[in-house]
Amino acid sequence: MKHYLKHIKQFQASFITEQTACVLMLKRQNSTVAITTFANSTSSPVRGQTSITVMPCGQQVPSFCVGAYIVPQITGPTPQTPIVPGQWNHIKNLSLADPLYHRPQPVDLLLRADILPLLILNGKAAGQPGEPSTFETVFGWILMGPVDSRTQSTVAAMFLSVSDPLDLVIRRFWGLEELPIVRHLSPDEHAAEEIYTKTTTRLSTGRFMVSLPFRKASPLLGDSKSVALRHFQVLENRLSHDLNLQRQYSDFMQDYLDTGHMELVPLEEIDNVYHYYIPHHCVLRPDSSTTKLRVVFNASPRTSAGCSLNESMYTGPKLQPDIQVVLLRARLWRYVFMTDIKQMYRQIDVRPPDRDYLRIFWRFSKNIPVQVCRLCIVTYGTSAAPYQALRTLRKLAIINGKLFPIAASILLNDTFVDDILTGANTVKEALEYQSQLIKLCSLAQFELRK
Repeated sequence: MKHYLKHIKQFQASFITEQTACVLMLKRQNSTVAITTFANSTSSPVRGQTSITVMPCGQQVPSFCVGAYIVPQITGPTPQTPIVPGQWNHIKNLSLADPLYHRPQPVDLLLRADILPLLILNGKAAGQPGEPSTFETVFGWILMGPVDSRTQSTVAAMFLSVSDPLDLVIRRFWGLEELPIVRHLSPDEHAAEEIYTKTTTRLSTGRFMVSLPFRKASPLLGDSKSVALRHFQVLENRLSHDLNLQRQYSDFMQDYLDTGHMELVPLEEIDNVYHYYIPHHCVLRPDSSTTKLRVVFNASPRTSAGCSLNESMYTGPKLQPDIQVVLLRARLWRYVFMTDIKQMYRQIDVRPPDRDYLRIFWRFSKNIPVQVCRLCIVTYGTSAAPYQALRTLRKLAIINGKLFPIAASILLNDTFVDDILTGANTVKEALEYQSQLIKLCSLAQFELRK
């Protein structure tokens, strides 16, 4: 604990007075930091924090976006007493950033030190001994240095220390080991969970079948056909200029047909008004050891009715754990192993009445008419897909977890999207956990690889 508190991060900060923030009507957020000055051992919390854009007067560029803490006062008037300008020849023809530099004025904004290199330009002019030097900045020329050789009766200095209150730091530290707080579902999340629970079924093969979590049952989404067809024509034109890409794309779509993950829409069902056409394109991953090309489906384009498929569905609660938690848990083990679930989304079926909302255009050659196909599985690119996939993994762990309790715990706690990272303290235990995982996942036709 002492070691942790000793290394509380110190950071630079910008400040703006509360009066200036009110005049500019800046939107502020709460802040828990406290300010300690050089002359005052006590600390006081700031009045919030905000973001501002700083730029030269009368110009649009350059501009700097700065996060600033709102405080009642930054420092006293600067300079403390009026200055009698000297006959400084080296500044006569310069455009000063502050022509009234010799009059005491309040400081409204204090920029942190790391911004200074962005403000300073190349110009510099030095005067006679005892005269201030001038430096060119994006705001104009500024003065720096002595202005009077007489001894000052008082010396003003300012030092700021910005840190989180000690109690907040301690709470964060202990929070690393606290059990997670029970999260209450929002009305939309509860609705998605209710639809999943009531409509999800198990097939004879062990696979799960889900329904699309529509906000309204069997919605009429309007015309999406024309937009999807234009996207397909653009895609087809692109593929015609790259035969290798066209071959990979065709192989991917053929695999969808061969595995039953996609089917042709019969002619008598083409005119079904309960449908949605999804545009698609490809993403290349040359470094991938498995799939070099992936077809990505985009269910976000809006129809003639002004809505999209994604907007028509509940997205469901967030089931994916934080990656930091998964990585930290893996460090508990002496032996670690990892794997991923092959084509996880594609191993979960969508019930037949909902498949017409997953229509796409495709053809393997320009010599044949454009075909209407529909996807039969949970589709990457639909807003509910991540929830449906992870929820199905959880359902598998709950239903069949008694057969393989260790594997069920791993699925619930050591899975990030389709990757599983876990381990054991002996090789024998690691092999046992591996075997349990393979057997449990195979019950739902999930294949582990890598």
